[in-house]
Amino acid sequence: MMFGQNFVFTLNKQLEDKHISETVDFEMDVMKFELNSNHNENEKETNCKREGAPLTIQASGHKYVHGVSGRLMPAVIDLGDGYILKALQKHPRGERELSFYQQIFDQIYVDPDIQMLKSFLPHFAGKVDRGEGSYLKLSNLIHGYQRPCVMDLKMGRITYDCKATQEKILSELKKFPPAQQLGFQITGMMVFDPVKETYEKFSKEYTRKLTEETMVSKGLSLFFGLNRETNRNDLLHPLLAKLRELELWFSVQKKFSFIASSLLISYDGCPQVKASQSCTENVLGNSIKQSYVYDGGTAKDTVESNCICGEVIEPSKSSSEFTSTINHDHSQDKNLADKIGLHLIDFAHVYPSDSVDHNVLFGIRKLISCMESMLR
Repeated sequence: MMFGQNFVFTLNKQLEDKHISETVDFEMDVMKFELNSNHNENEKETNCKREGAPLTIQASGHKYVHGVSGRLMPAVIDLGDGYILKALQKHPRGERELSFYQQIFDQIYVDPDIQMLKSFLPHFAGKVDRGEGSYLKLSNLIHGYQRPCVMDLKMGRITYDCKATQEKILSELKKFPPAQQLGFQITGMMVFDPVKETYEKFSKEYTRKLTEETMVSKGLSLFFGLNRETNRNDLLHPLLAKLRELELWFSVQKKFSFIASSLLISYDGCPQVKASQSCTENVLGNSIKQSYVYDGGTAKDTVESNCICGEVIEPSKSSSEFTSTINHDHSQDKNLADKIGLHLIDFAHVYPSDSVDHNVLFGIRKLISCMESMLR
């Protein structure tokens, strides 16, 4: 994972002058919108109906891709049976991701490290040719949720691979300079507010204005609703347990290097224990009349703390302590663990390796530190 490092360091001064020293404007720029109200979106939806229903809840990523003839197709199709179809990317990224899934889910492959990794991946059910494109058939990670809340975190200080040009490297570094200190970045999130009965979508334009100092108070905490009474702080402990399990796997595995892969964190924004009566309606039912897009600045009434994510980059628990923790049998803990999802996704830049992936491991440990700060 040393490729590109020297170039990174030579850019530090330039990045500091051009980006890090900029004053970030944190006034909220909120745009109310009706689902499918935009004319262009309606046109895209019409063109895509023949190909299937696009997945409605997405934290980030493209919603449409071009088929062979140039016609728009959904990038992700919800099959409605617990599976989705994810459009295969262009060569060589698509083949690389397909090969990774095939290797991991090969029934003959009984490597214990691989078996542990599978618990953090969407289930792979093969390649599907449909219409003008090819798709990966994967389990729908939010299937069964009444009000899915999702957050996409791109992991690693380095988000470009060994084949990247200097122009590509500079472009990646400019997107979110704090990634050099944090080891991760939020690329988007959707959160359901059960009181207002609305979704709040935080786009990359919003999340790229976060800093190391505001990542918790104006980023992660909003995903768990810590800025309102109906918060989901009950999910932090089970999420931390899963993050530590993933940390343990990355600390010993030497098979893969994950570049620009993401962690998808998900939960039901309206589970029975915290739900209002209206939350029993369909996820796109009439109770949700509007959503709010945060595409710049920050939300009002956020958590006041400006706690910086800690500097802990060593394992927070020893292997024996960790094993004791995850094997501790508390029925309530297990029940909560089932209510928070943590999955590794996006494998278009996964390469074989013979060393520990310190790039992603650093980001996981910093994320754990940030989550722990939210409990204090």
